[in-house]
Amino acid sequence: MPALAVTVVSSVGSVSSVGSVGSVAASGGANCAWALHFDSAVVNVAYPDTAASYWVTRLPAVPGETLSLTSRYPHARYMSFTSYDTSLQSADGLNDVSMVPDPGSTNPFVAGAGRTTTARSYHATVVFGAPPASGPAPNTLYTTSADGSRVGTDFFLIYRVYEPDNGLAADGGAGLPALAVDLAGQHVAVPDCPTATLPPNDVNATVAGTSIGYPRSGNSITGGNPPVWHKFINFETSYAQATQTSITGSTLPDTLVPITTSLPKGGFLDNPDNSYIATTLNFGWGAVSVFRGRLPTTARTLDGEPTMGSGKQLRYWSMCSNEAFSQRVYACLIDDQVKTYDSQGDYILMVSESADRPSDAVPGCAVNWLPAGPAPDTVLILRNMLADPGFAQSIQRATPGSEAADMGPYYPAGSYFLTPAAAASAAGCPAAVAFNNP
Repeated sequence: MPALAVTVVSSVGSVSSVGSVGSVAASGGANCAWALHFDSAVVNVAYPDTAASYWVTRLPAVPGETLSLTSRYPHARYMSFTSYDTSLQSADGLNDVSMVPDPGSTNPFVAGAGRTTTARSYHATVVFGAPPASGPAPNTLYTTSADGSRVGTDFFLIYRVYEPDNGLAADGGAGLPALAVDLAGQHVAVPDCPTATLPPNDVNATVAGTSIGYPRSGNSITGGNPPVWHKFINFETSYAQATQTSITGSTLPDTLVPITTSLPKGGFLDNPDNSYIATTLNFGWGAVSVFRGRLPTTARTLDGEPTMGSGKQLRYWSMCSNEAFSQRVYACLIDDQVKTYDSQGDYILMVSESADRPSDAVPGCAVNWLPAGPAPDTVLILRNMLADPGFAQSIQRATPGSEAADMGPYYPAGSYFLTPAAAASAAGCPAAVAFNNP
């Protein structure tokens, strides 16, 4: 078999739109498993979610080679493995609920299962190649997509853990999966990477909270007014959609989008269990943007709930503000953090500079907030994870171009306001006290 070596994601730097991922990853090469850890406070690229941690491994592979994964289910909201091609598009995915536990163990992610079980081990396999026509084998991930459109050239995997239970490390208390390469009867364990202890830092919060004084009014080249959300298909389509604003019109995207949507789906290290809508904000239209939407029901796990919830519309929901060019995330609102103002789960979200943040202490003013960050263009991304098939208004079920109609009240309709006081009034908050800088 070939010499065992980990080549971390340096080759993705050839994709110009995500060069920052490649430039960061290129410095992390090591002869060990899970050589790169994506964390929004440390490696903040590819529009990550602040409640998630991502571990990356890349190993050489040849036909007939497999990779064994051995671990325990974490105490967390979600976990999965995803394989990728060199364009950062997902080839295949294997998530927690689809994995069969070892004999005598329990999968704590199955609806209604006990989450505190101590017998929680599993084994999984990554096959270099495509799944057979008869379908994937149990607990098996492939490096080529079923339709053959996304082909991995090696074992390029991401292990994800979302929202570990309170008090636990990013890995949900399970440690990282052990890896071993199997080829021609040989079973070679991949050594663990040295554990690097990074000191706590507040870099992300500092960047997100920086105010540079956006223009308070006037036309903007980017971002429509009102904001329009688009379902993510691939990064080519996202770029085409970004050319449509209230000034530039729709001629160019109307020409490009039918072409770009025919290209392979995914990108930006997408998670196949998530569907996304995104919008670009530009505060040339106003100092504060205000959104109203409805929060789907989700499984709750953060406080160590003993049973995995059932009958929920989603496994997980988040809304994040991001800097468009660098792909960094400023902050996210997770479903269990969102303040709602009625029994249906309706919410109000404001996005602004930190100086215009609404006070958290206003009685009867259930307003959520995300920082706009220091760049002139802010990208908001809304995630729906593992939607129940019966949830007809999920992002998964929405048709591109009909997002607002298909999502109904779950679509975050937005408006711009020239002043924080005007935004507060529209949200039903006392203008004099609702903001730090009214």
